[in-house]
Amino acid sequence: MKEDCKWVAKEFKDIEFGDPRLKKRFIKTAEHLAAQPLSSINHACENWADAKGAYRLFSNERVHAEEILSVHASRTLERMTHLSRVLII
Repeated sequence: MKEDCKWVAKEFKDIEFGDPRLKKRFIKTAEHLAAQPLSSINHACENWADAKGAYRLFSNERVHAEEILSVHASRTLERMTHLSRVLII
């Protein structure tokens, strides 16, 4: 995994899916996708096991887009509090 995608673990450190294994898989999958944002899951993941894990993650009933977006939005707001001006386009 590229070092420039290690921000993902910090960004989503507070995400909870009710199972630490799901959190670990989510961080790993998000790092893969962040490293290659224009690629499909199959191409972004390093191997078939990681791709299969990503598909299982996204089909898991405990994983909800709302939770992912909520944590991401909270971290974004936290970063914005330290800035004097924020442009939202």
